[in-house]
Amino acid sequence: MLFEKIEQLCRDNGTNITSLCREITGSTGNLPTWKKDNFRVDAIAEICIKFNVSADYLLGLTDSPMPLNTLSSEDMEALENGRKIKNLPDRDRKIIEAILESKI
Repeated sequence: MLFEKIEQLCRDNGTNITSLCREITGSTGNLPTWKKDNFRVDAIAEICIKFNVSADYLLGLTDSPMPLNTLSSEDMEALENGRKIKNLPDRDRKIIEAILESKI
């Protein structure tokens, strides 16, 4: 289900799942895992950012893509605070930065 939804998002946006996997993970070695609907949380977050959809949409919890720009002011404040965490892993910091940049 998740794999098919992401594959459809790729088609709708003029790309393919192989290219997306390479972009997100640095290789295509995760494709067999992805085909089993086994995604890392950080990969799901990056896919949501790339296609401007919510994780709820990807996971089939809603039919509405709910673009990320629907975040509440409280959510935005939490992200801003997350940006200030000193020992935040670089990958997590990049995800926060990408979300915040899409709001400007």
